Amino acid sequence: MMEGLLSQSGYKVAPPVSNKAELADACARYNPDTVVISVTRPDAGLFDTLSGIRNGSARPIVLFAEDDTRKSMERAVAAGVNAYVVMGLSGNRIRAAVDLAVANFGQTEALRSEAAAAKQALDDRKVIERAKGILMKQRHIDEEDAYRLLRERSMSRAQRLVDVARMINDAAEMLVEEQ
Repeated sequence: MMEGLLSQSGYKVAPPVSNKAELADACARYNPDTVVISVTRPDAGLFDTLSGIRNGSARPIVLFAEDDTRKSMERAVAAGVNAYVVMGLSGNRIRAAVDLAVANFGQTEALRSEAAAAKQALDDRKVIERAKGILMKQRHIDEEDAYRLLRERSMSRAQRLVDVARMINDAAEMLVEEQ
């Protein structure tokens, strides 16, 4: 029934699987754009499998279930489910659930990407600040001159500023270790 409704809604459907053990293998084999699961009551094993799928290769996941308890829904979201639909299947509900999962997934991935970029920028800034401190101490210059030296070295060697800062930090660390 689920496969027919998905096909009628315009989706290409991979062969269905009948148990959790086959689910991860099927995802690896078919690399679906979206995973759609229909179960009566999701259990811990299914949530573990879904977490593994999410960690292995991120993709939107839609879970149709008869279990309408808050606990199951929370566990589903924690496992990476992007849309949890309490049973009552129709073509329109399936399409809406899949579209919701894809939109939710896209937004979540964008937020993850932004968070990773912000973390990297902060880490890079710490490296640069440490290198400026080393230059200020060694050369008896102010922060602005230290930054200018870093930037000039970066441009003259066609290297990123943070990479030049890492080299300074590594060299300073090595000199301290030798003393």
